[in-house]
Amino acid sequence: MAMTKKFLTIILTLVLVSLSCNLPFLSSNQNTAIPQELNALPTSESFPQQTNTPKFATPIVTQPQITYERAQVGLYSNLYLTYDPSIWEAYTDPAWAPNSEGQTIYSLNHKKHNCILEANLGMGAPETWQRFVSGKRIGKLDYQVETWRDTTTNMEVLVVYQYPADGQRENSVRIEVVINDHPQECIADTEAVLALSEEEIR
Repeated sequence: MAMTKKFLTIILTLVLVSLSCNLPFLSSNQNTAIPQELNALPTSESFPQQTNTPKFATPIVTQPQITYERAQVGLYSNLYLTYDPSIWEAYTDPAWAPNSEGQTIYSLNHKKHNCILEANLGMGAPETWQRFVSGKRIGKLDYQVETWRDTTTNMEVLVVYQYPADGQRENSVRIEVVINDHPQECIADTEAVLALSEEEIR
């Protein structure tokens, strides 16, 4: 009996100690709850994306500044053409008389190709030349374009630009380019001059 009382006393003591410490009785079948903070683990989208692409500064390309020049080519009244001096060179022959307004007459000689840009003289054409007439807008102006082709070489040798295209103006402008080689390049550079000079031609 003494042993039984002593054993019961120990059991009661343990129960009282457990209650005073608020120790939960856990069964082996209880599920352990996981705190919500641990469930919200960061995904890969939560972190900034790392790239290995190097960043380079965008280069700024600056175009060279062109200083245009003007040349008076009019045979009668003054007519100034604006041109790129890196492509054309103004030329005058001392034997040429001034125009009716007393101004020196210039032609433009191409620096790279053998072609001359000048006012149209209208001196006629050889029998081997064939004339083709068309219309073309250059810049904001519409021109009649007379293209003369040498039938023996099938090459353009003269192109005359007339503004206005219908010629119904007393002071119509007629500008020609005399071509001895590289017709396509000469024509393109001539039309660039006409586009730059449209205010004077108008």
